Amino acid sequence: MTTATATLDNPPGWKRILPAGYLVALIVVVGINFLSRNGHDEQRIHEIALLLATGLVLVLARSAALMEFFCASWGGRALALFFACGAASTTMAYAPGYARVEVALFLLLLAIALAIAEQVQRGGIPLMRMALQALGCAAVLHAVRIVVNYCASFALGTQLEPLDFAPGFSNHRFFNHTQTALLPLLVLLYCLTPRASRLRYLWLALVSLWWLSIFATTGRGTVMGLAAGVIIAVVVLRRSAVPYLKTFALTVAGGIAMYVVFLVIIPVIAGHGSFGAFEFALERSRNDPSSMRFFVWTNALELGRQHPWFGVGPMHFAHDAARFRWAAHPHDWVLQIAAEWGLPALLLLGFALFRGMRALVRSRAGMASIESGNVVLPALLVSGAAVLVDGLVSGLIVMPQSQLAIAMYLGFAIAWVRMSSPAEQPPRAAGGAMRLANVVVLSAALASLVAGTYADIVDVMHDGTPNAAANRGLRWPRLWEQGFF
Repeated sequence: MTTATATLDNPPGWKRILPAGYLVALIVVVGINFLSRNGHDEQRIHEIALLLATGLVLVLARSAALMEFFCASWGGRALALFFACGAASTTMAYAPGYARVEVALFLLLLAIALAIAEQVQRGGIPLMRMALQALGCAAVLHAVRIVVNYCASFALGTQLEPLDFAPGFSNHRFFNHTQTALLPLLVLLYCLTPRASRLRYLWLALVSLWWLSIFATTGRGTVMGLAAGVIIAVVVLRRSAVPYLKTFALTVAGGIAMYVVFLVIIPVIAGHGSFGAFEFALERSRNDPSSMRFFVWTNALELGRQHPWFGVGPMHFAHDAARFRWAAHPHDWVLQIAAEWGLPALLLLGFALFRGMRALVRSRAGMASIESGNVVLPALLVSGAAVLVDGLVSGLIVMPQSQLAIAMYLGFAIAWVRMSSPAEQPPRAAGGAMRLANVVVLSAALASLVAGTYADIVDVMHDGTPNAAANRGLRWPRLWEQGFF
């Protein structure tokens, strides 16, 4: 089978190469974050550096991709209005600088996702496979850290902790958030690797280890999201999803086997007792199913009721919740947008997401015309649905590493939709006005990001604490680990 690609305009060679740089840069930063020593704040600084660099390159290249995306469909127009609502909300916020940072982060993440989509659209499935191989290598290096932690606990006679299965992260939940978006893509990597390649064993072991870490850290939101994604793939694709889902089930079985061997049998033989994650998860679910989230959900609903049109300002749940000293975000993307950006923004974002998921579902009509389409589309459906569902009970859209993971996913998903229906993507040259608008919007986002984070970055790099933090010594992450302001 051949890889379908849309017929596009033919810009100068250096401009064709640049989007590949975005994809490489994002994977490199994700890999560096996996190897982080200082966790959340270090990962955030890396994310900001990536967005500033790529945003600047897009401005210098006079790219019009963002404006073209906004104008290409009703979903794009809704997303443009969503950002307009966010911009309006920043003017009424307690700390407009922080509010503008959140809008800028989301906008620049979308811009890099679109740049990645353009490159993958040009390079097709072979480029997607190469990118996933690079991601797999980064994940393997992180997995080595997990293995080292495991061996060290036995050598030193210490008890394993959940964070031992999430090295480089300030909280094991932040690793779970990243796993929600990327695990289905790593399963896809196994599927795309030739059967004769021994790398298949490496990828299988890697994904199985990721499942073990999810079980060991009792990542209920991740499991719930991935289960929902599997159900969506079955409903949408039926038998066409079987090849991918069989592999997915194989990795789950591998993870369970690893858990039984390494966290039950070996510890019991060594006299340490089993790790007990499943028992803890059952007890926790029985005694406190929401893990105290009802409190923050109620607070978010109240903020939405008090400020229905434009919310309290992007990122400003972290300001209002400082009085409770409990959670700097609502652990629910729907309530977060409603409380901070306003109900109109939530409706616009919901409509844009509906249109996007509908386009992904409809792309099944072109699945057979694309190389390995019978495993790529199920992976994208599982990952997309998992992010939306897990995000209802977590801060998945807040944390830096999971934000980068979602940007990568969006790049792949947008490219897939375009490749599956090339006839609907007629070539056209962007006009001067559209390019100018793109430059202005990206420049404003870059300026907001620099102005809103420069002083904090200096503080974090100097003594580990932004001066604006209202919760010194307390870890409730939002923009920074000490997230209240």
